[in-house]
Amino acid sequence: MMFVMVTLPGCPIINTALTNPRILDPKYNFSLSDLERYNSWIEETIQESRRLGTNAIIVNKSAYRLFLIKNGTVEAAFPVDLGFSPTDDKQVEGDGCTPEGMYVVQRKLGPGQTAFHKAYLINYPNSHDQEQGKTGGLIEIHGSGTGKTKLQGGYNWTWGCVALSDQAIDSIFSQINENDRITIIRYTDITLSRSSRPGEFHP
Repeated sequence: MMFVMVTLPGCPIINTALTNPRILDPKYNFSLSDLERYNSWIEETIQESRRLGTNAIIVNKSAYRLFLIKNGTVEAAFPVDLGFSPTDDKQVEGDGCTPEGMYVVQRKLGPGQTAFHKAYLINYPNSHDQEQGKTGGLIEIHGSGTGKTKLQGGYNWTWGCVALSDQAIDSIFSQINENDRITIIRYTDITLSRSSRPGEFHP
C-alpha cells in the first residue's frame, strides 16, 4: 500500500518516522474520509495562525505528540499522555477518550487553579460536539504527565485530557492564551516539523 507524504506550504519538514496512518493498529479505525478531515483541520489551524499572527496547538493522538505553532510555523514538539481509551473520539463523560476537533482555550489555569500544575481548559463540548450529542467537559491540556510517549514508556491515564510533563507545559504556558486554537486529531499523513531547541522532545 502506497504512503503519500503531504507537506504544508511554508512548513519545513523533518522525517519524524512516527506513523503511517494506513498501517495503524485497527483500533484507530483508519478511513480516507477521516484522514482528509483531520488534514483539513491541520491546514486550517496552520493558515489561521499565519494569517492572524497567533499561536496554536496541534495534538496528534496516534503519534502522542503536541506541536506548538507560532505564526504558522511549527516551533516545538512534546510527548503527551492521553485518556485511558486513546484511539476513539470522546462521546460521553467517563468514556476515557480524548476529544477530536477544533477547539479554543477557554481558560488558562495557573498553579493552585488545577490539580495538574498548570492547564489550559478547552471549550469541549463545542457547538459541533453538542449537535452530535457528545457530553462531558472539563477537558484540559495540563501538566504532571510522564514526559514520554506511549511508544517510549509513557502511558494513558487521564479521563480524556492531554497531559504534558510539568517542564513542557512551563515552557509553552506564556505562549498560548485564552481563545488560541487547540486542534486535536487522531492521525495524519502531514509531517509536522519542529526546530531543535533546548528542552524540547526529540524522537
